[in-house]
Amino acid sequence: MNGASTSQTRSLPRLGGAVAAFLVSAAFLVWFGQSRPAEATSTGTAISNAGVPVAISPQALNALQSAEAKSGLRLGPPTRLAVRNGRALYRINGVNGRCFAAGKSEAANAPSFGVLLCSQSDTAARQQLVDLSIYDLTRGGEGIRIHRLEGVAADGVASVGILGDAGAIIARVPVTRNIYSSPTLGDVAATGVVALNSHGGVLERLSYQR
Repeated sequence: MNGASTSQTRSLPRLGGAVAAFLVSAAFLVWFGQSRPAEATSTGTAISNAGVPVAISPQALNALQSAEAKSGLRLGPPTRLAVRNGRALYRINGVNGRCFAAGKSEAANAPSFGVLLCSQSDTAARQQLVDLSIYDLTRGGEGIRIHRLEGVAADGVASVGILGDAGAIIARVPVTRNIYSSPTLGDVAATGVVALNSHGGVLERLSYQR
């Protein structure tokens, strides 16, 4: 594996009149794609963790049908990748793309998605990170704050770094079987995250944008 890297900017969606991305209560949030540069990375982006099959709940079925209708994806049944820190993470493969989701772990055997992120095949083929983290954007000038860092990483990603205001890595979370999850992150101001290989090299940089 070489040190090639890509960068991307993710514009966080606004819910209602307030800015609050990926904070979902009774409803689920479906977010499509991640803005990418035209060039592809030469670093492998396979995700070996295929997960285990789970029964699909009415809420999850509704979420997947909505994703298909809005994106044109043709999706299969979900699999559970892991349960970490009170959260279950899922993978949903499709003919022309894929989705990843996260939700409360007590619903792990009948998925209830709090966050659902979908990508077309051309975008999915270049993703090192599928970031399902929970943010708070409501604090005026204090910027974006991460409450819970979690998501799915490609096979070559050893850890995920959190970028501070100056662009330096201020914290790292290890990746185990393609999953990163932090139960003790607290409330951290961040400008983005980076995918890091086992030598600390940057594979991909994801910058947060309002």
